Amino acid sequence: MMQYMLQPCFPILVLTLLFLLLPGYGIGAEKNQIDAGELRYLDPYDFPNDPLTTEWKKIVAPEGRLMFFKDKFTGMEFLLVKGGCFQMGSPSGEDGRNRDEGPIHEVCVDDFYMGKYEVTQGEWRKVMLNTPSRFKEGGRYPLKNVSWNDVQEYIRALNELTGRNYRLPTEAEWEYAARSGGKREKYAGSNSMDDVAWHLDNSGWTIHRVGTKKPNGLGLYDMSGNVYEWCQDWYGWDYYSSSPRQNPTGPASGKDRVYRGGAWHGNSWDLRAANRFSISPGSTGYAYGFRLVSPVH
Repeated sequence: MMQYMLQPCFPILVLTLLFLLLPGYGIGAEKNQIDAGELRYLDPYDFPNDPLTTEWKKIVAPEGRLMFFKDKFTGMEFLLVKGGCFQMGSPSGEDGRNRDEGPIHEVCVDDFYMGKYEVTQGEWRKVMLNTPSRFKEGGRYPLKNVSWNDVQEYIRALNELTGRNYRLPTEAEWEYAARSGGKREKYAGSNSMDDVAWHLDNSGWTIHRVGTKKPNGLGLYDMSGNVYEWCQDWYGWDYYSSSPRQNPTGPASGKDRVYRGGAWHGNSWDLRAANRFSISPGSTGYAYGFRLVSPVH
């Protein structure tokens, strides 16, 4: 009798199964809307939400790229910086302007992910099993006392552990991100450095925990003040005169590497988003830190 009862239902069951398996419908419909090239970022450790829930969709940009991700080894958080074009450099009348900040020129950068915070002492220790900072304030304080060369060793070790392709930002990527996507901002996220930065007049002559000032317009913290941040580029004082428009990476060679952002002991001129610093890649000043970027593709 059961056999006869199932016979009328069988065609309905078959049609239901076919509907659920069709691309773009039923099971996995939400997932199929995401660009397949970005699915490698959907790590269950990083994003525990079920891919079929609306919570998952909220962290995805319209074109299918994740708005953020979290490195599962270190816990570092990365935010998507949408690429674009901007006027790099500072206007001639800006207080504290140096000659190497001009001429203002148009630069375009591709999308990339940037660390939400400066790399912390705890994140360094997870990879290198030591903390080079002269004073070890705590795991959520930015790392300092590292040379550009030290940072390259850290990046190599981190990439080997994670299988990712982290690196330092180029100088153009750094300024574009600091200025909230290339806006004309004097400091990283504001024209008032007190809002966004720890500096000479408010730091108490020491570094502070990351993320304790306001973020800039992209949600990035401490890009002005706290510690200096190394960039990937060689330094060229007249590089802006010959810089390519698309994704410039600095001179092909040089003596010094670029660092940016000012530090806890800097003044209003030092912390400007357009200000450029340089020093030999082996230097380990007490305020040199960094943040990382990751390619979108």
